[in-house]
Amino acid sequence: MNKSNNNNNEYIKQGKDSPTRLVQEYDAKKTIYFLQKEANVVKQKYMTQETAVKNIKNQLQSSTENEKTEELKSKPMNG
Repeated sequence: MNKSNNNNNEYIKQGKDSPTRLVQEYDAKKTIYFLQKEANVVKQKYMTQETAVKNIKNQLQSSTENEKTEELKSKPMNG
């Protein structure tokens, strides 16, 4: 049984046919794919947080501007 596993491993390592070459390529690149996927997850999380911060900042700025406008409207005009 162990000998047949060795034979299979050797056959795959040789990569003489298309399926075994695909397995070898996949195995070699799966770390790269994993890292790209993780980077996209982190980037999406960061971008979401950054967007939320910008939205809050814009809301605060808008409310401050509205308060100033209302304050000026409530003051009596000199003239």
